[in-house]
Amino acid sequence: YAKKTEGIQFNSLGGKLSGPNVYLSAGSVSYNGSARTPVPVVKAGNTALKKDVDYTVTYKKNRNIGTAQVIIKGKGKYSGTVTKTFKITLAKNALITVNKVKYKVTGAATNGKGTVSVNGVTDKTARTTLNIGATVKIGGVTYRITSIGTSAFAGAARLRSVKMGANITTIGAKAFLNCKALSNMEISTKSLSMNRTGNSAFKGIK
Repeated sequence: YAKKTEGIQFNSLGGKLSGPNVYLSAGSVSYNGSARTPVPVVKAGNTALKKDVDYTVTYKKNRNIGTAQVIIKGKGKYSGTVTKTFKITLAKNALITVNKVKYKVTGAATNGKGTVSVNGVTDKTARTTLNIGATVKIGGVTYRITSIGTSAFAGAARLRSVKMGANITTIGAKAFLNCKALSNMEISTKSLSMNRTGNSAFKGIK
């Protein structure tokens, strides 16, 4: 018992980590293809504990879309283990590149009904062939490829051959405008029609 605390130094005697005293900097983060590591804040009462001195942190399932774990384990004067979870999500309109192909999320469902649009490629000036499948896997989740975006491949001067998968329903305006070498196109879909093909989508191809 101390009548006054002025001038008295208090040293932590340690203890066991508890869930209510562990917080995450974010309960939900966006998928970006890399491991996500929201930082935990760990306290003993009002005292903030130090990582790698009072506790260690490890992560599980923190790269793909879904629920990830943060495991905080006591160290030194502290014991016990606390596990926290956070969500990794991919929102509508997010832009993601997979194998040099640029996608835009048009439907964010993660049950196989999500959809994406192809918006271009990172090697546009050099690419000679393009194979757009029916689906693409992003962060461990399968998305249907349902459209080609506006001007997605416009001006791809070396592009000669294109294949489109079975889920394509829309091709945007100027999608292949002035692809002057494009002479071979295979379209597998049964859902595409002229009124779902934008103006000048194929103008200027070979």
